[in-house]
Amino acid sequence: MMKNYIYILSFFLLSITSCEDIVDPEELLENNESLVIINSFISPQNDVISAKISSTEFIIGQPIDDSNSNERLIIKNAVVTLSNEEGLRVNLPYFENNFRYEIPATNFSIVAGKKYFLKVLVEEKEFNASCEIPTKKINSITEIVSDKEDSNQEEVKVVRVRFTDIVDQENFYIVGAHLQRFNSGTSVQKTPFNFETDRFVTDNIGDGSIMSSEGKLKKELFVDTTNIKIQVANVEHILYKFLFSSYLNNQNEGSPIEEVIIPPNNIIGNGGQGVFAGFQITEKQVSL
Repeated sequence: MMKNYIYILSFFLLSITSCEDIVDPEELLENNESLVIINSFISPQNDVISAKISSTEFIIGQPIDDSNSNERLIIKNAVVTLSNEEGLRVNLPYFENNFRYEIPATNFSIVAGKKYFLKVLVEEKEFNASCEIPTKKINSITEIVSDKEDSNQEEVKVVRVRFTDIVDQENFYIVGAHLQRFNSGTSVQKTPFNFETDRFVTDNIGDGSIMSSEGKLKKELFVDTTNIKIQVANVEHILYKFLFSSYLNNQNEGSPIEEVIIPPNNIIGNGGQGVFAGFQITEKQVSL
């Protein structure tokens, strides 16, 4: 069984690991107390239920070294419990190989439209959060794959993703696609298309409208490769805001006019920060 988040969401998490664990002391707290960072995204389509529990460190007068941030900042002795509206609960054990607390999804059902509750105990501190899985997911995806030159006159493959907005509700979508290279055995190498801000889609143009996003990838990477996996996730609003703020912070890093955007938080408990949220995802495999 694969033990990873749905790819388009894990890609964001992997890209923001360091910035979610190391913070400026003037952000969020007025003293030197460390924050407990809790992030968990759950879906009926996931093959695992997973949570990452880590801490922050303050960096006054010293350079940032995030080369071993997982080893240094991950919290390994937390007690993590997931429960549903019926009162059923399950503990998520810690796994050293991926620095996460997780169980196979077959051990606990995640159902569309249902609420779930996360409880995390770290030493003497208790943190709680709740989420609600979106009731629906996108029914179908269409795509157009073409060749073009980008602004740097490089040959790129462009994938334009289209889907119909879910009607009668406000929706927030994350769109992604990646190139698949199958190595020996069942190993798959994934190279993501660059959607930039097109990755983030809302239905504010009109209920039930046709949504469209465009991503690109260097054409030279397509040697002996014919498979593209396209994904559209219908996510809770707080997860959309979390991923969007993380994307903007990454884009602004190093800019002379850099302005840090504080991500949203739905973790209840003194010194807790992070997001517990639900999503549903639709995937399509494309052979060129």
